[in-house]
Amino acid sequence: MTTQARMTINLVAGERRQLLLDPGSTLFVASGQVLVTSPFGWLAEQMHQRSALLDAETVMLVESGGWIEVEGRRACQLVLISPTASGLGASLKRYLNAWLATHWAGSSRSAGR
Repeated sequence: MTTQARMTINLVAGERRQLLLDPGSTLFVASGQVLVTSPFGWLAEQMHQRSALLDAETVMLVESGGWIEVEGRRACQLVLISPTASGLGASLKRYLNAWLATHWAGSSRSAGR
């Protein structure tokens, strides 16, 4: 993921993808639900693999790099932000503010009907 500062991925329910992430990458679940599975690692002489079920509007920091697997449990949109992006915090804040502005603006319009 070093060639892009930010990448958006859309998954349908049941679709799986393997992604190579840099250490410190940020995963934002814009909508839907996704299962994120970390690469295998060693824990006290045992192979270990962690999984996390993330819902919409959840942010996950990927501390160790490597190949992760993402599986859409429901149709979802993911945003991956590389740590090499200049001003990562500012970039994430701008993206989240823009996404929330469009999301909440759409919700308030439909609620007013």
